[in-house]
Amino acid sequence: MKKNKLSNQEIVTIALYLLGKGQKGFDREAIAKKSDELSPGSFRWISDPNMISDSNTWDALSNARKKKWVLESKSNFFLTEE
Repeated sequence: MKKNKLSNQEIVTIALYLLGKGQKGFDREAIAKKSDELSPGSFRWISDPNMISDSNTWDALSNARKKKWVLESKSNFFLTEE
């Protein structure tokens, strides 16, 4: 598998944009599915590659929040204007 040059926080931010064109928020599961489509394998469990990892998605979203690319409200994530 070819290594993706984007970081996971960049991938979840792009996934969030593609899901709602920046106009709508989405829950972590929807973002995880879209992120996995964009970067197959990057968000999967090591011990069971058939499972998308909630933890990997959460870590990437947390890092994107620290960079102020996304914000969280009521378990939904939204793009910021920054």
